[in-house]
Amino acid sequence: MTKRQNGFTLIELMVTLALGTALIVSFFAIYRAGLGANTAAARQTTARNVAYTGLRKYSQSQPVSWPFPCDATTNGVQTGGFAIETTDVTAQGLPAPATLTVRVMAPYGCDGVNADMPVLVEATVLYGRNNLKAVYATYVKK
Repeated sequence: MTKRQNGFTLIELMVTLALGTALIVSFFAIYRAGLGANTAAARQTTARNVAYTGLRKYSQSQPVSWPFPCDATTNGVQTGGFAIETTDVTAQGLPAPATLTVRVMAPYGCDGVNADMPVLVEATVLYGRNNLKAVYATYVKK
């Protein structure tokens, strides 16, 4: 006489539970990675908006009406240029510390043949503990 079994054995239930748990954990890890990427993209967008706003403040004044000493510190992009604004930034969604720096440089020189050449205005936002960066730049007629 054979006994007929109804239902699952304990081993079958444990294997199913382990596979289900592994599946849920992997979906959660994928969700967390996507959420982290979304947060990083939102922060980068905020930083770029702040940099663009800082850039537009100086790039719309043509000819240049803000102070710009044209000397050896601003002559060429290798020197880093002259900082015309450095501001601490508090923007929603942007991790501290956040700083906007607007620099101006004269990559073509300031005198002689290049006296009428445009200057480069560059706005940089450094934010977060890892000093992530967002940069915008344009040329302005001086």
